[in-house]
Amino acid sequence: MLDIASFLDLKNHSECAMLDDEIINAFLDSFNYNTVKKYKKNYTPIKKTNQILKNPKIKLIKKKISNKVNLILNKLSDNNLQNLLTEFFQNVKIITIDDYNEFIKTIYIKMLLETNFLTLYFSFFKTIINTYSSLFNWEYSYFYDLVESKFKMDYSNETFDIDFLNDYSSENYRINNLNIIKEMVSQQFFNNNFIKKIEDLLLTQNKYLCDIYHWFKNTEINKDIEEKINNILLNEIQIRDKVLLQNLIPCDTNKKKIIFKKKYITIESKIENILNENIDSIQQFINLSCSETNEKNKFCEVLINIYYKSNNTEKYIDLIKVLITKQILFKSNFSRGLINNLQDINISPEKEKSLLVTLKNLGITKGLESLLTKHSI
Repeated sequence: MLDIASFLDLKNHSECAMLDDEIINAFLDSFNYNTVKKYKKNYTPIKKTNQILKNPKIKLIKKKISNKVNLILNKLSDNNLQNLLTEFFQNVKIITIDDYNEFIKTIYIKMLLETNFLTLYFSFFKTIINTYSSLFNWEYSYFYDLVESKFKMDYSNETFDIDFLNDYSSENYRINNLNIIKEMVSQQFFNNNFIKKIEDLLLTQNKYLCDIYHWFKNTEINKDIEEKINNILLNEIQIRDKVLLQNLIPCDTNKKKIIFKKKYITIESKIENILNENIDSIQQFINLSCSETNEKNKFCEVLINIYYKSNNTEKYIDLIKVLITKQILFKSNFSRGLINNLQDINISPEKEKSLLVTLKNLGITKGLESLLTKHSI
């Protein structure tokens, strides 16, 4: 019978230097699942290496981690947070720092996609990072790297070796990353100095001025920020950006009344400009500058007046269809806008009939009965 000493002595035998595959497999089969599981708790986390990253098995493990994390996050709610944390620790096997970073990447992407659940996702995230910090002293700096890299990629010309972020470059994801930063501020991931730095960078960049609005909206801005925004407004900027930034500037009730009266003097030129933008910009303009019913009516009145004067009537007919089908404006706004244009005696009968046919097809007939009868529609 082979004793321990004889077994250890085998390592010095040249004929034992290379083992046949069948012998190796026999050794592996001799270790059953329970034995492996028993000693799993004594592992030492493996550090990330380039060789590991190239290993297809590691890539498969990463995919499994990502899928499992997403399945859990899809079920997350205020009522089951603790249960799903338990499920995470039981089912998601994070053994290496590379696995841990894959979890961080997965939850960051989820936050980018669904900012309505940021508070809940951060509650889940904080419990997990605190646990791994206590057990293994692992940091979550990769999360900071992702947020910062995304921010710098959006607002500067810097490039980073994080390829997947290129898939999230649209305006929606820029705004969502800002919302993630806001949530991190509210949950004290950042201090006040960092907030000041973010605001300075946003106010000095000129790539996406509308994002300044999304950062400062629903907050009380100080005189310094107000002055910086006013300086931006002095430049030639897109109408959409201008409208958004103007809505950040506070004004008293009397001043608002004056602005309201002046609005109708300049609204035609503003609408003419905004009509050259895409539908999202037009919708943003209406939401911000025409929030009241009489303002929406005025918008329709001016739009119809521009339609009458234009040689490209099809463009405005198509726009009216989109504004109604998307419910950006209502049927009553257009019927009132058309009625307000009746005093113009130079209206082309052909254009008026074409417009009425379009409005009738959209279900807009209230208050227009006499006009429809006039044109036998």
